[in-house]
Amino acid sequence: MEPQVGSSSSSSSSYDVFINFRGEDTRNTFVGHLYRALKDSGIHVFVDSKDLWKGENIGPELLRAIKGSKLSIALLSERYAESRWCLLELSQMLECHRINGQIIFPIFFKVNPSDVKNQTGNFEISPQKHGKEKPQTLDTWKEALREVGVKSGWVFNDGNDEAELVEGIVQDASIRLNRVPLIDVKYPTGLESRVESVLTLLSNTNSKDVLFLGIWGLGGIGKTTIATTVYNRICGKFSKSCFLNDIGDTASQLNGIDCLQQKLLCNVFNNEMKIYNPKQGSRLIKERLGKIDILLILDDVSHHTQLDALAGDINWFGPGSRIIITTRDQGTLCRIPENDRKVYEPKELNIKESLQLFSSYAFSMNKPPEDYMQVSNDIIHTTGGLPLALEVLGSYLSMEKEKEVWQSMLRKLKQVPHDDVYGKLKISYDKLHDNIEKAMFLDAACCFIGYEEEIVISIWEACGYEPRFRLEVLKKKSLLKINEQKVRTGTYIRKSKVLLMHDQIRDMGRQIVNNQNPTKLGKHSRLWSYDNIMKVLSGGKGNEMVGALPRSKNHILNTKIFKKMPNLRLLRVDGVTLEGNFQCLPSTLRFLSWCYCPLEELPTNFYHEEIVMLDLSHGYFKLAWNNCLENKVFQQLKVLKLSNCVKLFESPNFSGFPCLERLYLDGCSLVNLHESIGKLQQLVYLNLGFCISLKKLPNSICRLSSLQKLILSHCILLTELPKSIGDLKESLVELLLDYTNIKALPDGVGLLKKLEVLDLSHCFSLVDLPRSLENMTYLRYILLSGRAKLRYIPKLPSNLIELRFCELLSSLTDLRNMKRLEILWLKNLCVKEEQQFIRGIVRKSYGEFNLMALACQICVHYSWLMHGQFFKLMIDRSSLVLSSQREHVLGETINVKDKFGYVCRREMKVIFVNTRFLMMRSVAGG
Repeated sequence: MEPQVGSSSSSSSSYDVFINFRGEDTRNTFVGHLYRALKDSGIHVFVDSKDLWKGENIGPELLRAIKGSKLSIALLSERYAESRWCLLELSQMLECHRINGQIIFPIFFKVNPSDVKNQTGNFEISPQKHGKEKPQTLDTWKEALREVGVKSGWVFNDGNDEAELVEGIVQDASIRLNRVPLIDVKYPTGLESRVESVLTLLSNTNSKDVLFLGIWGLGGIGKTTIATTVYNRICGKFSKSCFLNDIGDTASQLNGIDCLQQKLLCNVFNNEMKIYNPKQGSRLIKERLGKIDILLILDDVSHHTQLDALAGDINWFGPGSRIIITTRDQGTLCRIPENDRKVYEPKELNIKESLQLFSSYAFSMNKPPEDYMQVSNDIIHTTGGLPLALEVLGSYLSMEKEKEVWQSMLRKLKQVPHDDVYGKLKISYDKLHDNIEKAMFLDAACCFIGYEEEIVISIWEACGYEPRFRLEVLKKKSLLKINEQKVRTGTYIRKSKVLLMHDQIRDMGRQIVNNQNPTKLGKHSRLWSYDNIMKVLSGGKGNEMVGALPRSKNHILNTKIFKKMPNLRLLRVDGVTLEGNFQCLPSTLRFLSWCYCPLEELPTNFYHEEIVMLDLSHGYFKLAWNNCLENKVFQQLKVLKLSNCVKLFESPNFSGFPCLERLYLDGCSLVNLHESIGKLQQLVYLNLGFCISLKKLPNSICRLSSLQKLILSHCILLTELPKSIGDLKESLVELLLDYTNIKALPDGVGLLKKLEVLDLSHCFSLVDLPRSLENMTYLRYILLSGRAKLRYIPKLPSNLIELRFCELLSSLTDLRNMKRLEILWLKNLCVKEEQQFIRGIVRKSYGEFNLMALACQICVHYSWLMHGQFFKLMIDRSSLVLSSQREHVLGETINVKDKFGYVCRREMKVIFVNTRFLMMRSVAGG
């Protein structure tokens, strides 16, 4: 919502200005002149008199006058501090400033501001001078003088022009009092928490520092609404304030930057200034605002040159200034030094907030009527929590009471966004720098959402796009996100970066493609709708990208149709039967997804020299590339997915993939790997997980000099690793062996100096670990859970972060050297009294209790633990938590609750306790 100027919000103010002064010094001179000048300007002024004082405290009428005034003037004269009434008034004025944002103008009338700030000279506050006052009162007065002493104000000395000073004060007071708040948002659903987040960021810095704060996010997320509300909340706390909206649009017009600079100076100083060029405007802004504390909102900044012209540096503004920038492009903020800026990214509304906001516009109530509840819920799910979309749709549907119209709108929204929302969001797309950025955005919107970042980068690199740089541009413009998602591989949880996009942004991108030529699908650059894809393929039209065909349709396509598609780059034909010569596929093709391929054997002519990614997951073929000629290779292929090809018993010959980087064979029925695997010198990722028939790895696998990750999880027939595994010492980072039947790790494992993750969980046959583990200085995670029959655990590396033991024998290693250990996971463990395996672990964090889960049987003598402290000790069998977080004593028996909050039958006895650590054992366990 764009801010608009409207009438001032209702106010309880009784007066415009309250004047605080010592009467004997200035009542009949300066204050008299100031009072008359303010009155002549139409300003309602309150001047106190002795008749208002009742006893020792501020009288009710005077208190109402201070609280009810919009602006207070503190006239600090030579004998000001001798008056307890002046100091009491000043304390009350500052309290109103802190609570309500009341404006305070200090005037240092023939006094030194530093004396006021430091309470020196005539402004000394002491028991000797104010003997009747309580110490707390004196402290309050000192703080009040310190606060007013550091505020910017007027300094008047002998020789200054009193009339000029009075004129300046009246002019400034008129500007401040005539400031009209921006109109608030009609329905502030979800707004308060977002505004509070911004206010917290603004306050978490020195009050005298100049701070830039960026509110960054996609169009329609509510950036302007948040900035407007923040402006209304805090503008009164600044000497000056200004809200400049639609900066991007204005700047794009002729002399737009000059116009914005002129508007800024005019709004702040209330008089017209002619600016002839941006350089002159920037110089004037710096000169005029350099000593003023200002709240400046720069709304919808689209390029860093606009920011350079209006707020080029922190030294353009006085101490305590706050400059808030709303933008869709995070790159506009990068010119501001990191120490001087903060960034807030508003999140989408949740389901509850979305329903309430939509209902407010559609029905003028917090939730829809019961008979409209389901269709309303369906509609808000299409908006992705975007406030703009909820407002537009709610307002539109408020005029339509026929439920059939609502259902029709819902069907349309599932295909394309509403026109008003589309137009707002498309601004970001239109401002992309070049056609390659636009092509990458449309690729992502139509095809790559949910794909791993590195895979998509490989495809785009093959298209000549320089994607790493341009991806950053798309992210900073809020058109694309790269999110880390947790992916479980066996027991180990890794993070994977995937491409994500807001639903409304995705729909906007797809609508751009639809609008390329609404009546001729063959002119569309990309297709993803099944019906449209079939129409185009049947006609052999020329598109760059064809989306996925539903595999349940069992369609048969002849490869000849692709001869008429010379620009085809991306093709998904999952579940389709392709017939004919595969050399008909155009040379421009870079990505082919043919999941659920129904063929029992891949044809000998199935190769392509330019494809970068080939996905044949869930295929039904038994043989693949075993009969290919050497000159028939996938020369550029970097990613090959054969996941879950359950009939693939014989390993492919890998000679035809010289540039392969990622190979997925997980879930296949391979018995052995072809020796040619060793030729893949660029391979960094090899997934053989769940190859339950795989018995042995070829020695050639140890020649993969670039291999970083080797996944063998759930290869249940695998009993050993190649002895030369140590040859991967310069590359291998992760080795996952969970749920294998490996009996012993070869000594070569200890040579893997780059290894960070070693997963041996549920290796039930494992009996030995190499003693050389201690030398693996990069190792961070060792997982040893399961009923392993380890005879001996060697000394482990000191840099471990996570260590898991589960159902092991009691021969545990000494952990005293592990200074970085963060997680120690023990399960079903019983240790003997003489074992001091836990001593010496360094504490990293402090919580009420570190132990929030416990085992069925654990017996550790508490005195051993007094020598060390812990970060996180997870002694786990079930989700048992403490019944309360209170102090416990040794020997006490307490109940524990399960994850549903029910008290368990088992009682636990406290065997160790201090202020931050609690350990218990089962009473039944002795």
